[in-house]
Amino acid sequence: MNFYYQPSGRISPLCFLFLLVSGLLLMPLLALAYTYTIWYIPIIYFNVLLTGLFGVGIGWIANRFVIGKGKVRNMMLGILFTFLLALVAQYFHWAIWASLVMNAGEVYGNERMGVVASNMVIDQVIFLLVHPVILFDLVKEMNGYGTWGIKGNTISGVFLTCIWITEALIITVIPLFMAWARVRKPFSEQGEVWFMEKELNPHEFIENGEHVKISLEKGDYSVIENLEIYKNEKDEHAVLTLFYSDHEEYFLTINNKLPKYDKNGKITFKDNLLIEYITLNKETGRLLNKMA
Repeated sequence: MNFYYQPSGRISPLCFLFLLVSGLLLMPLLALAYTYTIWYIPIIYFNVLLTGLFGVGIGWIANRFVIGKGKVRNMMLGILFTFLLALVAQYFHWAIWASLVMNAGEVYGNERMGVVASNMVIDQVIFLLVHPVILFDLVKEMNGYGTWGIKGNTISGVFLTCIWITEALIITVIPLFMAWARVRKPFSEQGEVWFMEKELNPHEFIENGEHVKISLEKGDYSVIENLEIYKNEKDEHAVLTLFYSDHEEYFLTINNKLPKYDKNGKITFKDNLLIEYITLNKETGRLLNKMA
């Protein structure tokens, strides 16, 4: 018997429409915003953050529209669709970036930090998009002489290639991980909708996670029903997340939260995942669903 939720592998035909719209409309807009921002903010550490946010943006669009509204419960297709969107976003990014380089104008600033005024030319970007060989030749040429520097030193060649590869990996891996997590979330095949999600009040810290796991797999739900509500959220505690549908299907995820304090006394919590998407019976599901 399978005690845990498993994606059915199905999809809705609408996912292809959402993929098309996301790829031809949302990815270009996201790439435009990213390219102009890193062009006009010459702070390398901030640019690394922006690269990560670009990847998160791609992942959010893939999850929200293609996987979410497209009802993708097939892991392979969810990953493939997201990968394609990441490639499309980066392709638009490079076309816009090349146009900015070709239309670069006056430099504002000094040798340590400066901004080059530029604007893309739409016709030029479209031309580059439909002529990938020319675009890649331009990118190769830009790699040879470099388009930016650090403390007066122009970055080019192998070092610049390594930076570009790292950027591409960040932009690709982040949305792929987000897609992997999204496709795995419970979906009601009866109701044709994603399960609703509710994070319950904090409960007492679970010392023996393996015991709770084995008990739930045996159908002994008392180990959950008897957990006490824990009011002091600054100490270690357990967080129960209930997934439920209108057809009274229930799954449960349990995380232990371990507090960590920095030197300023600020508290953060480290997650220790104990159980993910385990099946509950209707009685226990109803009981937990009544909790705030």
